[in-house]
Amino acid sequence: GHHVRMVKTDSSRQTISLPPELEERVFAERVRTLYGHTSIVMVGFLVACICVVMLWSSTSHELLVGWLALTLLMYILRALLGRFFFVSDRQGKRMNFARWAWGYALGSAISGILWGSLPWFAMDAASLNNTLIITLILYGMIAASIGSYSSFLPAFFAFVITSGCLLAFRFIVEGGSLVLIGVLLLLFLLPNTIYAVTLSKTIRESIARRFEREVLLADVQEKREEAERANMDKSRFLAAVSHDLRQPLHALDLFHSSLKSKVADKDQQRLLGLAS
Repeated sequence: GHHVRMVKTDSSRQTISLPPELEERVFAERVRTLYGHTSIVMVGFLVACICVVMLWSSTSHELLVGWLALTLLMYILRALLGRFFFVSDRQGKRMNFARWAWGYALGSAISGILWGSLPWFAMDAASLNNTLIITLILYGMIAASIGSYSSFLPAFFAFVITSGCLLAFRFIVEGGSLVLIGVLLLLFLLPNTIYAVTLSKTIRESIARRFEREVLLADVQEKREEAERANMDKSRFLAAVSHDLRQPLHALDLFHSSLKSKVADKDQQRLLGLAS
């Protein structure tokens, strides 16, 4: 069977060490979790539409419509990728899960670039309302990406680094007091990253523990079946021994009865009675 090892790393957390074949299953399950969030990611297009409406009066309509069209195309392609993934997975095809994971991360990077480009053509640093709308929307998207992308950290970093850094650099390029805001925005990415890394470990260990329980249950079932087979073998052995012993004992009983009827001496009869 498979061996699952619990390696203690500190007083409160344990890391599950799995054999390579089970580690591959855990990774595959993480990729399924990643693609399972595709429908949630698609909500981003609704946010993009709201963003366009809010910026419509202060930004070039041509640029907003072009950006929205590219965003829609990107979400359509990601939705198709998710559909192809689940169709292939349900059909039981042999899949390169690493390739699918990196394909998803590429989509995340493109999404991050599109969202990160928004402040470069739509943000008016002189307008507090415009600046707040773009900043809050982008950092809302970054916060939402933690839950959606943490099962495969490269997908998270692909979105956060592109969108977050492009927004922060936009403030830094403006100069003056906005430089500090840009630096703070970069620093704000740190707690999000720490949380994403922690969540990624939690997801991995949760899946690993589920597989660990499956392995242990399989071992228990195997041992129970071995015990049942041993018990059946013992029963068959005892039945065979009982059958083999029954015949000579029966013959001995017949011989004893026959001999008893032929012995007349009382002492001899008493000895034969002790043998019965």
